[in-house]
Amino acid sequence: MKKVILPFMLFLAMLVGLYYSTKYTNNTCDKLLEIAYETESSIAFEQWDNAYINSMALLTSYEKDMSIVTLFLNHEELDIIYNEALKLTQYTKEEDKTHSLSSIHLVKSLIEGIKEGQKITLRNVL
Repeated sequence: MKKVILPFMLFLAMLVGLYYSTKYTNNTCDKLLEIAYETESSIAFEQWDNAYINSMALLTSYEKDMSIVTLFLNHEELDIIYNEALKLTQYTKEEDKTHSLSSIHLVKSLIEGIKEGQKITLRNVL
């Protein structure tokens, strides 16, 4: 009976950690997506000052909040998002609408992909 208690407690700790890491990742992705949609709207209407401020907010929020997420997610996707966020700040600063829109679209798609990967489905488990 004593041999069952420790593995069971470890299993429960793992489930609790999984729950909170998934919740944190989803909340972070929601916050980043909200900023990304505001940025895209500013770019579409050519409000370049707002677009630059929002792109800097996106980059700052990403750097602050994703430092914890890197512990349990694929670094490759996170690095691509970071690189595109850096590019986006320069594109909005230079008022380049085409590159800005393509960059923000890629950022949004990758963040949505991370969020989709956090859902507990049979496909994601296997």
